[in-house]
Amino acid sequence: MVKIYALINIYCAKETIIDCLESLLERVDEVILLDGRWIGVDGDSLHSPDGTIDLVTDFAKKHLELPITYLLAEKLMHQVESRQFLLNQVPDGEWFLFIDSDEYIMMWMDNIKEFLEKTNKKYFNVCGKFLPVRLGWVRLGKKTKDLYCERNHRWMSDKNGKILIGDLQKLPIQIPQNSKRATKTMREPMKKYAEWLFSWEHPNEQKKN
Repeated sequence: MVKIYALINIYCAKETIIDCLESLLERVDEVILLDGRWIGVDGDSLHSPDGTIDLVTDFAKKHLELPITYLLAEKLMHQVESRQFLLNQVPDGEWFLFIDSDEYIMMWMDNIKEFLEKTNKKYFNVCGKFLPVRLGWVRLGKKTKDLYCERNHRWMSDKNGKILIGDLQKLPIQIPQNSKRATKTMREPMKKYAEWLFSWEHPNEQKKN
């Protein structure tokens, strides 16, 4: 039977992480978190200093049916590097789902494993906060040996550097952001990071407000 790994980059997410994890119960088989501040995000600590790890640890003790691995980054990484690190934890041939710590699954296919077992597709763009599906953002995919997160962290490529776009079939899966629950201390650094990320990914363009 298909196994699905949820992959989460995490930093100072105590306001939203429980909602995220609760939405994964009975939907994925294992969760892997990487706690580490990204390059471009302000902070004095490499790991979450706000007690996020304590919340996740308590959650894991109460929900033994959902294995949770909490990893600590060993260095400051770009978001692309941290996503690749998480992706490398997934065994080849298994399915992965990228979800952010301030997001949660609102809609999910009841027969998702049966569907993935039979489909000949390997990548899907899962609906986010806004519809229709956002092009180029592979959320749900099948891990292969030569699968890489690209410079734009929303893209993936194969061993030949070909950008992989998820299938546009609209799976009944939706992952909105949980920003209403995020505190001011979480929103402001991420807004600043988003501006930094755009300038890093598009050095010759000016972001339009």
